[in-house]
Amino acid sequence: MSTRPSPYRLDNQLSELHQSAANLTRYACIVSSRHIKDGVLRGRFNRTMAYYVRQILVDVRNGRLIADEGLLRIQAEHKHIQKSAQEIGKQVAGLISGGVVVATGVGICYASVGVACGVAGLPMIAHGSNNMYENGANLWTGRSDVVGPVRGMYQNAAVAVGGTKSQGSVAYWLADMGLAGYGLVRPVLKPGSWTLFYRMKADHVPAYKLMGSGALIFEAYIAWLTSIQIMEAVEK
Repeated sequence: MSTRPSPYRLDNQLSELHQSAANLTRYACIVSSRHIKDGVLRGRFNRTMAYYVRQILVDVRNGRLIADEGLLRIQAEHKHIQKSAQEIGKQVAGLISGGVVVATGVGICYASVGVACGVAGLPMIAHGSNNMYENGANLWTGRSDVVGPVRGMYQNAAVAVGGTKSQGSVAYWLADMGLAGYGLVRPVLKPGSWTLFYRMKADHVPAYKLMGSGALIFEAYIAWLTSIQIMEAVEK
């Protein structure tokens, strides 16, 4: 009995290989257009990916690789690019969120008589600035493990009382979520409210009621990302 693969199966393998190659090339172009603003670097990235895919197809055609091996390499590269793009998206969202938190903290300090500034405003400015630093540094260096000075303080405090750096990070992220929650429910003035002498309780509403659906979805997304970080740190 012949051990050679059937021509029908080989044709299906080659068809799947070429389709995966086309998908990878197309996806790489989409990712580069979203995340690489420099035209020269974007073009270089696209050419590199096109060369990588073409070389695999040539190796399969010349018998240096079998179709299944070529397919596995292309699929692995696709997953790698997808994971990298997702990580960049998270870091960009974290950078934006940090800026929003800083602005909220500044607004609280500006509007309060001092108590709210010390309890929530300054911590929000510190946490937001730290998140901007970490995500900005990760984007700049291509890393995902940068620890900012504020989270470093939490980690050092956890180690000082017999804990671990992971526990310090968990405490930091829990504080992050608590501050974000306060930012959503803090009382803010209703649009058009006014008074001659002092503001009444009825002049205020929770901040989330004045936020659009897009902003609320973004806040939920950041909370989800933070909860994932907490679960990953707990599992270590």
